[in-house]
Amino acid sequence: MSERLNVTLKLASREYPVQIPPEKEESLRRGLTVIKDMMQLMQSKYQMKDAQDCLALVAIQLAHKLESEKSNKHQDVTNAAERLAHLEQLLEEHTA
Repeated sequence: MSERLNVTLKLASREYPVQIPPEKEESLRRGLTVIKDMMQLMQSKYQMKDAQDCLALVAIQLAHKLESEKSNKHQDVTNAAERLAHLEQLLEEHTA
């Protein structure tokens, strides 16, 4: 069994104990910082008092961003495939 760290994450006045592989701790903590920063921005921009409501809106924003990035990557792959097909066609025309 691989080594796991016991870590307590603090978010929105709550503590969440988790067990994670050591190599994932840094990225998990960076992600937590992103969430906290987004919550602070939401709370100041919209005068939100309820941390759980704010957390829910941050989760929605992050999910939307993730889905948008997935869509953009898919479009980039599609565009690259189309360009490669065009280049292959040009090569065939000039080598035939």
